[in-house]
Amino acid sequence: MLTQIVEEAYERVGYKVVMQYYPWSRATQMVKEGRLDGLADVWMREKRKEWLLYSEPMPLASEVVLYKRKELKLDFDGQDYLMLKPYLIGSGRGYADPIGLEKVRSELQISKVTEDIQNLKMLKAGHIDLVIIDKFVAQYILNKEMPGSVNNFDWVKRPLSFELNYVGISKKTPNALKKLRDFNRGLASMIREKRFDAILEEHGFKQ
Repeated sequence: MLTQIVEEAYERVGYKVVMQYYPWSRATQMVKEGRLDGLADVWMREKRKEWLLYSEPMPLASEVVLYKRKELKLDFDGQDYLMLKPYLIGSGRGYADPIGLEKVRSELQISKVTEDIQNLKMLKAGHIDLVIIDKFVAQYILNKEMPGSVNNFDWVKRPLSFELNYVGISKKTPNALKKLRDFNRGLASMIREKRFDAILEEHGFKQ
């Protein structure tokens, strides 16, 4: 969905976007090196500003949650990460931590994989106890790739964080600042004409 928004925003200002899909850690490395122009969807972190220019935020936040098997009872307030010590937690290689988790990361059992679907399959098999994931990404993967498992999972209702989504342009990309500003113009046009809202509704989201 966000890739559709990025493509259309750029098309409105005269660009033809070519999307290439890579594991997150590889994609970020390629952007750092200037081998890709940018990232279609990235959360803001200060360290990333060393190699990345951020667009204006897209008006749709990611709700980051802990996914779990339904039989696991977990009363987590979304802040006291140390209470998660007994659990093996799946996350994505190269992903940004929710604010607060990074301070206690070394004290938790966190397993890294390349793609979110791997974590959900490991969760189903009982190899891990929890998954840190965007709630809507998890629902999309389950509905599309694992429909028979949709009812096996739920999520801890206290979210870990809400993250705004941005386009990020590599500082090594030719005309990086112009490409960023052009995207912002296209995005503003979509928002102004309610096209952004229409795309969200097409994908089952309500603002």
